[in-house]
Amino acid sequence: MKIGYNKSAFRATANIQRADTGITKASRRLSSGLRINRSADDPAGMAISNRLLSQARGTGLASQSSSNIISALHTADGALGEIHSMLGRIQVLALAAANETLVSEDLQKIQQEIAMLIDEIDQTAAKTEYNRIRLLNGDAGRVIVTEGPISFIDVVSVDRSLPFGALSFELTALPTHTTLVTGAGNPLPNPDLQGRIITINGVSITLDASDNAVSLRTKLVQALAVSDFVLTDAPVPSLLGSIQALYSGSRHTLDISGDPLALAALGLDAAATLGSDASIANFGGILEPGTTYASDGEQLTIADTSGNTIRLALRSGVPLGSFEVITLQSPFAAQIGANTDMNLRMEIPRVNSLMLGISRINVQSQDGAQDAIAAVPGATDRISAVRAQIGAYTNRLEHVVTNLDLAEVDMRDSLSRIRDADMAMEMVEYTKNQVIYQAGMAVLAQANARPLQLLQLLS
Repeated sequence: MKIGYNKSAFRATANIQRADTGITKASRRLSSGLRINRSADDPAGMAISNRLLSQARGTGLASQSSSNIISALHTADGALGEIHSMLGRIQVLALAAANETLVSEDLQKIQQEIAMLIDEIDQTAAKTEYNRIRLLNGDAGRVIVTEGPISFIDVVSVDRSLPFGALSFELTALPTHTTLVTGAGNPLPNPDLQGRIITINGVSITLDASDNAVSLRTKLVQALAVSDFVLTDAPVPSLLGSIQALYSGSRHTLDISGDPLALAALGLDAAATLGSDASIANFGGILEPGTTYASDGEQLTIADTSGNTIRLALRSGVPLGSFEVITLQSPFAAQIGANTDMNLRMEIPRVNSLMLGISRINVQSQDGAQDAIAAVPGATDRISAVRAQIGAYTNRLEHVVTNLDLAEVDMRDSLSRIRDADMAMEMVEYTKNQVIYQAGMAVLAQANARPLQLLQLLS
């Protein structure tokens, strides 16, 4: 019998080491629930699972972001619904004012309510926000950059179909106001004026013998306000001052008639200077050849042959010269995917009274009431167009959220197949390796005992 290399002990030791490694790996997987705990477990699977995990997390965040944008759109739509209601009330008041059975005091009260409603529309547009993001004041619309005397031009609205880029034009004529500088008139008070009547834009003024410059000025101011005219100071020898339209443009006419003696006494027998509209020329840039424009005082609507329009308003003091308006993409966007450039840019235009075309409503005259009745439907159509646009964005984002949620579920399902441990299989491996380990320890103990048994035989 030879006492040599103990192969049984070596083999038992190797089996024990392998079983111990298997137990350690199975324990790690059972405790973490992951099949891949380190890159050595499955290098390719680790790389794939990391990409899938990043994609799944990004998809989940994109779904959350899109849901937040939907909430912001709901906020904007709710505010626009209130503006819709206020426009309906203005329409009712304008129809009431068109009834000629109302006296001037009634019309003044109607006009006061309309003015308050218009102010509230502007306040709603200016202050509606979501998480400090203003939604209806133009901040969520496309970016407008003006080149030239930028402090003298406002972009009222831009069609969504208008291409991005620069629009250039030249302002060739400034808008002017309809004016009438009253003459010197006769010394007041004047007994010959008792009961005499003059009419200014349909509003009658009855004179008294005791009227002086102050009382006549008060009567004149009240009559002029009905048709959006004001009385300003004028140099001597003007008796009452200068009558001037509140808004510039050729459509603001001044019609004065009445008793010739009364007109002469008040210095109103002179002809008014009619106002004029702004004019522009030399179009260039993004609008197509054949571009035209319509002018209403200081407001300009520029349109090309495809119907793309941009509305501008000139401020007081604007100089003649060249201008350039540049339109850029809106900063208001939803991240609708896990990767770069997977976003949806949205445009919510400004919706104040100027954009809606109701800022000049004055129903204290029959013509003004009819103009208001005609203006409100156009404003309602503009609001409806914006709400329809918001509704389309909302519906699209709801589909986006559903798609993202499904994609995240599928990606996490794939990630689980690659990365997660099969608990039943790992428990089998753990138990198997435990049995091998324990059997190996028993065999090693027997193998180590054999040399001692031979020594006992020899002794």
